[in-house]
Amino acid sequence: EVLPSELLCSSAQRLVGRWSSMLKVVDRAAEAEEIPELSGKKLGGLLCGAADAGDVEGAVLTGVWLGTYSDNLDDATPRRVTVQSAGPARSHALHLLARYADPNLKTFGLARSYFFSNALPPHH
Repeated sequence: EVLPSELLCSSAQRLVGRWSSMLKVVDRAAEAEEIPELSGKKLGGLLCGAADAGDVEGAVLTGVWLGTYSDNLDDATPRRVTVQSAGPARSHALHLLARYADPNLKTFGLARSYFFSNALPPHH
């Protein structure tokens, strides 16, 4: 039998790996000045991994929402929209919201916003 603490540790390890992969892509794009070409679909795929939280009834969705698309976090539709067109009136997005929820542990999740300066590298 798997103890709750073991499930939580396992989930945290998955989260760290997926979150790190996503942020490495953002960092490489920032170094190459390619932030505007990043898409929510690409980043969300890295964060979701093989598990699809949408398949578990009542689960919170895992993914990445860019700019104005972060208005509806219940929208599970993969977005091919890029940073350069996800803002108001298809302008540059000023932020992205990343959210991870373990489909096996409905009580474990993480969300974070990252801000761009007119589609330049993220700043804190």
